[in-house]
Amino acid sequence: MGRKGDQGVKMDPLGWMFTFSDLVTLLLTFFVMLLTMKEPEVPKMQEAFGFFAAGGSPAIMDIDGAKPKDASTPGAIHKPSVDDLLKESVKLSMEMGLPPAAKAALAQKLQGKVSFRRDQRGEVITLANDLLFGPASAALSDKARRALKEVAVVLRQVDVPMVVEGHTDDAPPNPATGFRDNWQLSLARALAVLDYLVQEQGLPPDLMRVGALGETRPLKPNRSREQRAMNRRTEIVLLTGES
Repeated sequence: MGRKGDQGVKMDPLGWMFTFSDLVTLLLTFFVMLLTMKEPEVPKMQEAFGFFAAGGSPAIMDIDGAKPKDASTPGAIHKPSVDDLLKESVKLSMEMGLPPAAKAALAQKLQGKVSFRRDQRGEVITLANDLLFGPASAALSDKARRALKEVAVVLRQVDVPMVVEGHTDDAPPNPATGFRDNWQLSLARALAVLDYLVQEQGLPPDLMRVGALGETRPLKPNRSREQRAMNRRTEIVLLTGES
């Protein structure tokens, strides 16, 4: 009688990376809180800037000319609230973008079909077109849905506005495809990705935006087959650089 193979759950060998990145983020938040809660040495600061009250006791001088408060008076030193500290730590996490471990794990799972860069808006996740769509098509394949499911796992680690952008090369679509031009094609692809992330992966719709750029933002000159393939892409921009 033949032996049955193991029926256990297959473990993700890269799962520890997400736990490690969470640990690093928590440690960073902890040290930010410690640094923010540390009281400054008020007398030394006042002495350095030459602010003294009558009789030589240190005081904090109001800019508007009001009566100075004695440094020993309760409330003279502002201590940030827990909400302030949490907001500061969230802001810091937003500015840092995606954890490096999460990006490395996603790149391995998508077999090099994803890349990352930063611009003035924030972090940009670039997904190759052949990972998501067929030629001149805006329909997500089963492979595309599996890939976007992995992308959604990473996107849930950040709570920032993001925009899904569609890009094409400079070759006009065949009229038989139903797309009048590359603007329509890039918009349809971006909407397909956004709809999947929101409707099937539960990303918050209030943080999501969509953009269609057609052939206007190429990564490379459209001179070769390889360069055209690089320009056909979908990008997810994490808007961490917005004020």
